[in-house]
Parts: sequence; C-alpha cells; structure tokens
Amino acid sequence: MLKTSRIIGLLMLSGIIVLYIMLVFFNPYTTGSMTLPVMAMMVLAFVGVIATLKSKPYTMLIISLALFVPMGFYMLGAPSVFRWIGIFNLLYLLASLLLLKEKIASA
Repeated sequence: MLKTSRIIGLLMLSGIIVLYIMLVFFNPYTTGSMTLPVMAMMVLAFVGVIATLKSKPYTMLIISLALFVPMGFYMLGAPSVFRWIGIFNLLYLLASLLLLKEKIASA
C-alpha cells in the first residue's frame, strides 16, 4: 500500500505539473498572464514530489490542501482539459491520506 500511494502521488503531481505548463504556455482561453500564480503552484508541486519520494504524509497532506484550495477547486469548474488539475489534486489528497493511514497503522 505504501508503494501504491507513492506511485499515485507521483503520477498525479506529474500530471499537475504538465497541466500547469499547458495552462501557462498553451492556454487559448486566457487574455492575461497567469504566470506568477501558476509558477507558485508548480513550486508547491515540486515540493510535493520530494515529500512523496521521502514518504512524508503530513507534508503531502499540507501540500495537497495548498494546491487544491486556490487553483484546484477553481479548475474543477473549468470547461476544458484544465478540469483535470482539480481532479489530480483530489487524487493526490487521496494518496496522502492513504500514506498517512499506512504510517499510522504501522506505528
């Protein structure tokens, strides 16, 4: 289960990073620049990758909430491929909760 939650977390974060890159450089729906907030979310996603690799469930939980609350929740209502940002954020939250459950059960 530990390995599964880490794989889910890494896959979801890599999907989030790819979608954020698409949001900045290939978004046909925007007229303004969203570079700064998206770059901040990408830094959080990279920190999440490190937390996932080191199996730190509390850090993963904090990062998943920080990623979901400003952008992920908003993107769930987007009528395009960017809706997957919110879905991937929720799946990363699930991975962090699974890892936390595993850590508590093994203690």
